[in-house]
Amino acid sequence: MYPEMSLVILTVLAGVGQGMFILLVILDALFLKSGEVTPHFLTAAAVVSLVFPLIGMAASFFHLGNPMRGYKAIFKWKRSWLSREVIFLPAFVGLDMLYLLLLYSGAPELYRLFAGFLGIVAAMALYLSSAMLYAAIRFIKEWATALTPINFVLFGLTSGAAAATAAAHYTMPGMAIGYLLSYLVAFLAAFSLVMKGLTFQYNASAYSDIGIKNALGMNNPHIRLMDTGAAYAHYNTKEYFLPMTRRQNDLRQVLVLGISFFLPLLMALYAAYNPALKLGGLFSTATLLIVTGLILERRLFFMQGNHIQNLYYGNYRRNVVQNPAVSKAKPGTPQPK
Repeated sequence: MYPEMSLVILTVLAGVGQGMFILLVILDALFLKSGEVTPHFLTAAAVVSLVFPLIGMAASFFHLGNPMRGYKAIFKWKRSWLSREVIFLPAFVGLDMLYLLLLYSGAPELYRLFAGFLGIVAAMALYLSSAMLYAAIRFIKEWATALTPINFVLFGLTSGAAAATAAAHYTMPGMAIGYLLSYLVAFLAAFSLVMKGLTFQYNASAYSDIGIKNALGMNNPHIRLMDTGAAYAHYNTKEYFLPMTRRQNDLRQVLVLGISFFLPLLMALYAAYNPALKLGGLFSTATLLIVTGLILERRLFFMQGNHIQNLYYGNYRRNVVQNPAVSKAKPGTPQPK
């Protein structure tokens, strides 16, 4: 599939904000009274957790053909994961804003935590809606797996934990909670590394070798492809298939695993075993690496999605190149509308 960058940015950045908000509300509930976290940290973290999804929302408008009609996406909420995503994203942003307002105004703890836990529910519902939007497409095997929602949640929590840890080291230097968060980031990065590795392994074996004969269920040696439905490249052959060699695929997978998870894992372990150092800059770098890596990961997620219509056009992933019968039209050839 062709990767749509507006969707990549939306899902990655919103996921960072969701993960960060979930963690800060939990820290608020568990450690604010004991003094192990401070209101200054919670305020800074809440602001940052709000900025990420707002940037993602802004990017999502570039995906709409007619942004003025975007509100109509909510009408199918009973059956459509897209409608649910469109509902839960602004709901999460609104609850994040409400939590921040209650925190800043010094409202009673019960009100603040109630808004925070509602925000956690909205964040988890948004993770599920965003993931199921792809996992529910049964004929794209790389997406239609339980690994898709697990990874959406896990990667969001990992990136959010790294961002929250950076905020903790800047706003509460020397406090024990910052170093405990280092271990949390290390654990989540290691878990994410394993899960994404399993996903790549699953994708590699999702299909058997596909050819004309086994696609038709016949063994006649004279079967050959006579017509792909269109003798020139068009929307279906360009949007639903992205040529990628095995070497390019393997290189992208290594980059995703290394940048998104392995390097941040090493940085988090280094921080955990060197608690005397000032680590705000280290975790800011780790957050940047994770976000950059997740943008690469989400692009690859789309690129590895093999639409079933490619059987019709002969664009098999095993062939790694576009069907040579699908060529560019001659100048002046009428294009379908």
